[in-house]
Amino acid sequence: MSFESERVTYEVVVSPTAPRPLAGVAFQNHNDGFYQLVINMFPSCRYYIRKDTEVHDRFTIYSRKIVDQLGKDRLVNPIGHGILNEDDKSYLTLYFPILNLTLYMNLYPKKRGAQYAQSA
Repeated sequence: MSFESERVTYEVVVSPTAPRPLAGVAFQNHNDGFYQLVINMFPSCRYYIRKDTEVHDRFTIYSRKIVDQLGKDRLVNPIGHGILNEDDKSYLTLYFPILNLTLYMNLYPKKRGAQYAQSA
């Protein structure tokens, strides 16, 4: 199985009711327990979204990923949070308080073959 076939792509938009314009893209590799997020405003920065273990509908957004001495990925520097929308569970609402920015990540993967300018 190739690397590309193991990656799932999700769209990130500015409003759940208007699917365009695209604000960014999130990727999840097959064995990762987190999403990698690229926002179009900051194309050279990579953010990481991980589901909280204690609350089933909450996520934390991190700005860094480091690999520890055992070779495991560790996410550090929390910069925001995400909440699964209660009314429409097809979107994850992402909050970036320091930027006063709210984005919406579509939880249904993008169809295979879609091309994006930014790749992981």
